[in-house]
Amino acid sequence: MLNNRIIGLCLQLTIVGLGLGGYQAVGNCTSPLSPTKTASISSDNAQNFMKQGLAKYKSGDYKGAIADFDQAIRLNPNDADAYVNRGNARDDSGDRQGAIADYNQAIRLNPNDASVYYNRGVTRNRLGERQGALEDYNQAIRVDPNYASAYYNRAITRNRLGDKQGALEDYNQALRLNPKNADAYNNRGIVRVALGDKQGALADYNQAISLDPSDASAYYNRGSVRDDLGDKQAALADYNQTLKLDPNYAAAYVDRGNTRDDLGDNQGALEDYSQALRLNPSDAYAYYNRAITRNRLGDKQGAMTDYQKAATLAEQQGNTSLYQKIQNNLKKLQPSTGTSSTAV
Repeated sequence: MLNNRIIGLCLQLTIVGLGLGGYQAVGNCTSPLSPTKTASISSDNAQNFMKQGLAKYKSGDYKGAIADFDQAIRLNPNDADAYVNRGNARDDSGDRQGAIADYNQAIRLNPNDASVYYNRGVTRNRLGERQGALEDYNQAIRVDPNYASAYYNRAITRNRLGDKQGALEDYNQALRLNPKNADAYNNRGIVRVALGDKQGALADYNQAISLDPSDASAYYNRGSVRDDLGDKQAALADYNQTLKLDPNYAAAYVDRGNTRDDLGDNQGALEDYSQALRLNPSDAYAYYNRAITRNRLGDKQGAMTDYQKAATLAEQQGNTSLYQKIQNNLKKLQPSTGTSSTAV
């Protein structure tokens, strides 16, 4: 079974403002300032606060950055960029609603900046507002039809909303604009599997791995599709590589256990399920699969214990399909020594 975990949204918020020309220091004045000079110095001071705020933001000092952006806005309340950057800092400090308010104001001041819609979409996604995020990515793309990251994030959002075909089209466009995006290949592979195109998914995982050989999830996903296509040894190799890159990848232990079980390595399967449960004790499938393997190895009591634990978890998690399978297997296990159960 494929990992349905989508690689994270492209969550790096776009920092705006501050041209490449640098800043001019404000000199000391001994005579009264004219209104024009006052406005000029006020603007320079606002830019200085912007510069300080961006430096603090990049260093992770979000509280200090917000304080500087507050001052920039006080001095120049019509600077849309200051609101955007304060919104970014607020978002990263956990103040999602404050970030939304800042992006809203930035859009009122400059409705033609695609990056602001994109940033607000990121924040809305973080808030679980998928439909609102989708609308923001739509607008970002209307303003800038070549915004690769907006297509990528919209694809993730469409997939989460159940629009697999729309997600596929967006990944296609994101990759046309940025063919080096390994995460987009990996995610498109997941969507292709959902749409029944396992060979297309395999090609995508191959490309993702070619671009980023250190991505454990790409090997895991390729192992899953190879297993589904019947290439058990290649699947096993991919799961091995997944766990070499990330020894705490619980799902990879479960699926490697399944493959080992299919290849007749019951003891290896048992070890993998046990390790998966050490990492994730609430995995009902790992208990269910270990119960099957224990039964095959003659450990009936261990199988009963695992089935019962799996049933408890499945019921708690609302997984009625798995719960029913467990009950059926328990009935088979009690009167006889054999079972035709299959790992899932």
